[in-house]
Amino acid sequence: MSELIYQDEQGNEINRVTKTKGRPPKGAVRQENGDFIVKAGSVVAAPRFSPEYITVDEQGKEIEPRGSKGRGRAKPGFEKQTDGVFQGHWVKVVKAETVVETKAEETVTA
Repeated sequence: MSELIYQDEQGNEINRVTKTKGRPPKGAVRQENGDFIVKAGSVVAAPRFSPEYITVDEQGKEIEPRGSKGRGRAKPGFEKQTDGVFQGHWVKVVKAETVVETKAEETVTA
């Protein structure tokens, strides 16, 4: 089996890992014996953007915890934002409802 050999800037070996299925890391150089040399600094993992479901009120204040969007179609009622603070996220605007409490009269039968 081939191995991934990680090296620092001077060419000294830092780590050696058996290669598993899939592509080697970006910037890896294949050797004649099948091993891959990976130089330090050549592997730069950029943080991936992951869209979330965000429920906000009319003023733009978040009223529920965020949830991960995942793959597939969006939930009903959510719209993808193209600009602003929530750009790229799926947002649902909820109108504030006023709740009025009413007390029922108690009837006492004796």
